[in-house]
Amino acid sequence: MDYIDLTILFDPLSCAWQSLGETGKVRITESVNEILEVLGELGRAQIHTIAKTLDKDYLNTHKRLSTLWTAGKVKKEVIEGKSFHFLPMNTEDK
Repeated sequence: MDYIDLTILFDPLSCAWQSLGETGKVRITESVNEILEVLGELGRAQIHTIAKTLDKDYLNTHKRLSTLWTAGKVKKEVIEGKSFHFLPMNTEDK
């Protein structure tokens, strides 16, 4: 027998439960969205600042930022040997 761990949410408008997807993927998506929101507020920031602002683990934040950078969702710039992440300015960069 196979088991699937789903995240569900009750929708009071339809009076039905709605599946948000597999729990692991939902958590990753929420973490990514939190990082993007914080970068929108902070502008340029180092990983440790982002992790501290979110009260999240540094290594997990680093992993998510690397994925976002690879996907082109965030930009990275090295200033005086320190890496700073930020959101792209142009909508075509997103």
